[in-house]
Amino acid sequence: MQSGFLNRQAPKTDLHKNGQRPADEVTLGRRADRAAIKPRSDAGQPSARFSIGDTCEVVGGAVMRATEDLNSDKVGQLLDGFQVEVVEIGSGPTGKRIAVKNDQNVTGWVSVVAGTGEALFRIVQKGHKQASPMVATSKAARADHGKLTSRYEVGDQCEVIGGALMRLTEDLDSAKVGQLAHGDRVEVVEIGCGPSGKRLAVKDEQNERGWVSVIAGSGESLLRIVQKGQKQVTGESSKKPTRADQGKPTSRYEIGDLCDVMGGAIVRETEELDSAQLRRLPDRSEVKVIEIGTGWSGKRIRIQDSNDRTGWVSVVSADGTQLLRPVKPPAPEPPPARLPEPSLVPQRIPIPETEPESTSMKVPLQRPEPPPTLLTSPGAVTGPGATGQELAKWNEPFVLVSASRAQKGFDLEVPWLERDNVDQLLAEKWISQGVLEPSYDYVKLRDAKGKWYRPGEAPENPTPELFPITLYYRPPKPEQTAETALALRQKQALDALTPTQRRSLAEVQRLLTQAYSNEDGYLLERAMRLAHESRLPMDGGQGLPISLMPDAVMFPAGNEPLLYDGQVYSMHSESMLVFDPPDFQTPMGVWNPRCQRVDPAMLKPPGSEDSEIVHFGKTYKLLEMGHVVDPDTEQVVGMVDSMSQQFEFFDPIPLAVAEFMTKRGFRMEAPSAALTNGPFVQILPEDETQQSNPELHMQMQSMGSNKALRYAPVEQRSNKDLVISMMKAGGGVQNWKVMLYGTEEVRCDRDVVLEAVKQDYMAMSYASAFYDDKDFMLKAVQAQGSAFQYGAEAIRADPDLAYAAVKTSWVAIKHVAEKLRGSSKIIREAVRQCWQALEYASEDLKDDKDIVSLAVKQSWRALQWAGPRLQADKQVLLNAVTQSVDAMQYAAEQLCADQEFMQQAVRLHGLAIKFAVGALVDDRDLVLEAVRQDWRALQYASELLRGDRAVVLEAVRQHQDALSFATEQAREDKELIFEAARRRPDFLRVCPDSVRGDLDFMMRFVKFQPMALQFATDELRGNEELALEALRRNWRSLQHASRDLRACRAFMMKAVQMDALTLSFADEELQSDPEIVCEAVEREWEMLAHVSEELRSNPAFMMEAVSFEGLCLKYAPESLRCDRELVLVALQNCGQALEFAAEELQADPEIVLMAVRQDFEAITYASPELTSNFLFMFRAVGIHGEALKGASLELRADPELVLAAVAQSWRALKHASRALTSSRDFMIRAIRIDPYALSMARDKLFMDPKLLAAAAEAQNRETFATPSDSSSRRDNVVSDSELRSVLKSARPNWNESELESAEQKLAVIGVVNLASLDQALAGNLNGQLRAAGQKIFTATTIMELKARTAAAMSAAASAAEDAARAICVAAKQPTSKARPRKPNARLTY
Repeated sequence: MQSGFLNRQAPKTDLHKNGQRPADEVTLGRRADRAAIKPRSDAGQPSARFSIGDTCEVVGGAVMRATEDLNSDKVGQLLDGFQVEVVEIGSGPTGKRIAVKNDQNVTGWVSVVAGTGEALFRIVQKGHKQASPMVATSKAARADHGKLTSRYEVGDQCEVIGGALMRLTEDLDSAKVGQLAHGDRVEVVEIGCGPSGKRLAVKDEQNERGWVSVIAGSGESLLRIVQKGQKQVTGESSKKPTRADQGKPTSRYEIGDLCDVMGGAIVRETEELDSAQLRRLPDRSEVKVIEIGTGWSGKRIRIQDSNDRTGWVSVVSADGTQLLRPVKPPAPEPPPARLPEPSLVPQRIPIPETEPESTSMKVPLQRPEPPPTLLTSPGAVTGPGATGQELAKWNEPFVLVSASRAQKGFDLEVPWLERDNVDQLLAEKWISQGVLEPSYDYVKLRDAKGKWYRPGEAPENPTPELFPITLYYRPPKPEQTAETALALRQKQALDALTPTQRRSLAEVQRLLTQAYSNEDGYLLERAMRLAHESRLPMDGGQGLPISLMPDAVMFPAGNEPLLYDGQVYSMHSESMLVFDPPDFQTPMGVWNPRCQRVDPAMLKPPGSEDSEIVHFGKTYKLLEMGHVVDPDTEQVVGMVDSMSQQFEFFDPIPLAVAEFMTKRGFRMEAPSAALTNGPFVQILPEDETQQSNPELHMQMQSMGSNKALRYAPVEQRSNKDLVISMMKAGGGVQNWKVMLYGTEEVRCDRDVVLEAVKQDYMAMSYASAFYDDKDFMLKAVQAQGSAFQYGAEAIRADPDLAYAAVKTSWVAIKHVAEKLRGSSKIIREAVRQCWQALEYASEDLKDDKDIVSLAVKQSWRALQWAGPRLQADKQVLLNAVTQSVDAMQYAAEQLCADQEFMQQAVRLHGLAIKFAVGALVDDRDLVLEAVRQDWRALQYASELLRGDRAVVLEAVRQHQDALSFATEQAREDKELIFEAARRRPDFLRVCPDSVRGDLDFMMRFVKFQPMALQFATDELRGNEELALEALRRNWRSLQHASRDLRACRAFMMKAVQMDALTLSFADEELQSDPEIVCEAVEREWEMLAHVSEELRSNPAFMMEAVSFEGLCLKYAPESLRCDRELVLVALQNCGQALEFAAEELQADPEIVLMAVRQDFEAITYASPELTSNFLFMFRAVGIHGEALKGASLELRADPELVLAAVAQSWRALKHASRALTSSRDFMIRAIRIDPYALSMARDKLFMDPKLLAAAAEAQNRETFATPSDSSSRRDNVVSDSELRSVLKSARPNWNESELESAEQKLAVIGVVNLASLDQALAGNLNGQLRAAGQKIFTATTIMELKARTAAAMSAAASAAEDAARAICVAAKQPTSKARPRKPNARLTY
């Protein structure tokens, strides 16, 4: 597979046996050559290097036009890599137009250089054809003439570049049918006829057919012609029969395929997803496809496993994850190896893509590399554990990376604006990451909402809210890795050793590992001596071969193996520097993952300003202008592109010659092979007359670009004022470079250069003529202080210029003459701007306290350059310590031994004790002061003070970890441990058993932290006294008591008497003890949940429980909930216990009425038959009016029943139907029964005169309320139902059962409504509860109840007064049939 320049050969010449031409032929040739030499009209123009008949290759792309005029019609597009033939040379003024003919015999005019000066064509072969007129060819014109597909023909063999997407039809919106990876071979079967002119129908190696684009949206070519074909396939005759599941997940499977199960799959009986489940396929198992499903989902196939069992499975999951991966059976003979894309295979280090077929020059940095060999044997190595037979079949490739790097994936985020370029973005990412064999099988998509897709299953028209969509590429573990190659070599090397040599090798490897880890030369010498004595194979006499070296030496932490050109290297995982182990000092180069090659590494040695280039053991110098110099020969061998940082190499030339030509105004270029036939040096003079381009000048000037001056006529480029004005007009930081487009005279002009320097001091490199001009340098440094470095020696020694430069920028102090660095004025000005300037001061000024203090005030780090006298100055050091304690490292030794100074230092920062010397580390007062400032100072105290209780206690009070710095004896001090555990109780977990087993210590600590019982020893957790002490403070601490203690009946009796909740931690046997359970239930009825089922099934026990709390019926078994006697006892205690009674008892009228007498809310648990019965509900509302709440909807709309309920309680109206409370006649009847019913009227009736009159009439029948009646009426307003609302608002986190428990507890002491609760709170509510044997409320609950009760009582009293006032006002309303007045809006009712 060769194309392009690989197919081209040098023209043959007939020679005699002695290798020379005949004499007559030589003579004739010379005469002919002399006759042909005539001056051309385009001499000196870009087109002068082309001749008619030359074969050229397109570089980057070009536009073909009908005539030589740039404004003529466009007739075609030439892509990168196309070959054309020159048929005519242009004669226009631009001198860059030629006529060419492509491989389709289409002729057009093109430009040989772009507007930027870059060449668009390179000559491949010189020709001798004579010019011929541009006439139409006899070949029939194609339908896609001038389009991108015109270079392709049916039958052409092409190779995919980067990846391409296959679709069902030529339409770009058609369904996706597959993905072509980089390097795949396809055959053109049909040429598209659409308007885009870039669609082809191709057929891959599996005979899958689809339509692809020949170029991407960015203009990059996607298909490269490998071999031209003659087979003509057109129309439908070339189409493969379309499958029924085309475009669905099952389309990639064929009957007979072997598949690997990935993650497991469910096997069902039929194709339907709801059919019976047979089994689950284990992960990594192998199945065979025996049938393809025809369902609408397109993801069901029938398989057969290794046990010949069949069933239907899905090939993908609901979230798009692949469940079955097809594994094609190996062919009888492997296909011939194909070469990867040249751009992705490391062929050589230089950038030029071609080389002359015969040349005697040597490229120093070039390393010969054979063509890559791909793995084609079916018995490939799969890992280090492969058998010897498999290893013998494997051919080592040219490049192999480690498994971690080959398996490394990436994430690609696609925004909304790039939704149409997903495939192109993914292909570019694959190329940039160096993925040689990309596959969509390892790509998953996730949208912004978190939903996952497989490729091809995402929505056809995704909405913006789904973006950004993230693509996750996670390839599997590769079969070929550098570890595999290393394992092969190690196995072959070990097989060649004798048993005695193998034993010696193990000892040698052990010694080598220790020698390199400890940098011990003696161990290294021993290892080599032993290797020689054992006659182990040596690598050129230098040491063991890499296959016998220990992995710890060859691949230390952070390195990975790399196989390159038959050699195993060690590559750093992060920097990707490649080393030849065990030498890790000088790299071989840097790994280029995109091109899969080792490129030269650019390094900068420490202490040097020049960069170096290292490549396979050879070190080159990199000069400022980008010249690569061989230090051994002192020759320039290449250049580095400043923009792309790519290397270009050429014939070596002496360094002196290159410097001489550069100084004389010449520029040295190294064109790549894309522009020339081979690498060479091209040193061209700056010809200013050839730079003008009027057309481009006008175009760039209209765009407002300053670069228009580059293509302007000489008259404009020589105008000094114009150049200066353009430099001032631009706003960019690099605008001064406009000067470079001027003529030589302008570039050397004083005013022009000065203006450039004012913008950027780098322009001083072009002002060499003014380096000794004092006036010029003064103006330059006043604008840019860094320009001072370019001054002559006399200039840099001038004090006035030096001060002016430093005043502008302190960096200029680096270039001041040595004698001026002792000037206090200059140094003070530099230090005032930056403390780092102190480094360049003279030794005398470094001892100047004012200057050093000025620097230290900015940063304590300036102390490193202070003189010894000031490093011993207390005030200077203390000022620095206020910024950071690290400033103490620059303190003089006598200061660190001064007690007074150290006392002041540790007051500023406790860690200053770290720098104390001598007896100060034993000074108790000093260490104690340091520890008060920072507990970490304890670690720097002496052994004696780290055992001092007072010192350690001071540190432990700040942080518990300070105890780890104390002595072993102090760490066992119980007082110190107690103080540390107070800050963090789990500190006791690491304390010795002598502390955790001390009863007095643990008794003291559980009073502070009851849950610390868990850290006591097993023996102490069984101590009854300690457990009860913890229980008094937190009932949950009982869970940490020993199992024996929680199984002790006497102890658990005491525990439940202290807190009933401890029953949940009791032993299972004790949870069945009636006495203990009754004791707990009496205090907290919910504890029945922890009682054994056997005890709860005991009628006597449950009778006792419901006598305490009726809601205990909740935990009774179904058999006891039917017990009428038990339910009656429960209802006498709590009416709402009806909820847990059996259904037949909930339908018993007498049982329900008994519950209603206790609590009207119990009516809600009555059976629907009773709540729909009028007679029963009439009896229920006769007991409590609000029992209407449980009536059916029909009965709530019955006027008679509702009025009967109102007679008991006017609040029953809130449960009546809306139709009744909106009826004027009904509300009048209700108000006549109880005037307070007016408050339940709907909004439209609230101020109705008739309702107000009825309320007044009802009030007239009664005497006005006496004080006792008023109190009774107020109590009626504040009912017991509002008591629960107050409890609920006081404790919002209480559930219904807790609210009921609180109401029952209050009912025991006579608190049944808000009025009685208000009176109890005014007294001692908790005292009454304690006297009645009830559990008291917390202080927070009491405080909340007082606040909520006061607010509710105030609101209720206000509402009652407003209602009475409204009734009184209504009594004064006329009762005659006269026209009623407008109601008073101020009335509340």
